[in-house]
Amino acid sequence: MDTKGLRGQQKPSNIPCITIRAGDNSFLFKNFLISFYKNLITHNFKEDKEDTMKKAALLFAVVAVLFINPSIGFGQDNHNTSVDFLLGLGSEPAGDVGTGYGFGVGVSIPFNDIFDVSNPSGAAKDLMIRADLSYFSWEGDADTPFFSVDEELTRIPIFVGLRYFAPADTIKVKGLGIYGEAGIELSFDDAEVKIGNIKESDSEINFGVPIGVGLQYYVSEKWYLGFNARYHIISDSYFTLAASIGFNL
Repeated sequence: MDTKGLRGQQKPSNIPCITIRAGDNSFLFKNFLISFYKNLITHNFKEDKEDTMKKAALLFAVVAVLFINPSIGFGQDNHNTSVDFLLGLGSEPAGDVGTGYGFGVGVSIPFNDIFDVSNPSGAAKDLMIRADLSYFSWEGDADTPFFSVDEELTRIPIFVGLRYFAPADTIKVKGLGIYGEAGIELSFDDAEVKIGNIKESDSEINFGVPIGVGLQYYVSEKWYLGFNARYHIISDSYFTLAASIGFNL
């Protein structure tokens, strides 16, 4: 796949402000998270993306302070449908584009909620159906004695698969869930390389098989923090690390 260098002309608008009042933290912050991701999607993320990611990382730290309660730990005996928002890093998949940055949103649904498993036990009890949509962007450039080379690659992977959580009685830390995952992925890829005034681009739709591991830790009855490591077996395979904030519906 070719890689590309595209420089956006617009910058993301300022992140919307948030007011936290006692008693309504969860409701206001949930709406703020949705507003923040709309802000990322509707504006050009490619320019000043490092600054945007730093602001988003600060947001993740704020929610940890607002909602974490060391005296509360909620185990994984009863899995619930949940939504999470993630920030990630992507290893270099091709060319000379360095480390990429990305964000995404996902949903997890108990397996027995979809397939109506009566009195679920064993593997079915700890199995979740997982779907998520992400956006990752990589940029790189190089100078030669005669011309400059700019490269950029963007990938929009759609993942659908299964997550299996280790049984709660095997986890010593209350509120912690550890899982493995595997699934299929459809990735919409766009690459461009610019050499001097000559620009070449290529768009593809690729099919892949990602595998990964991760953890979730409940910091309140509804909210949890997560971490995921995923290897994308696909054309120009790559590796992603992501931190997430999620809540049960």
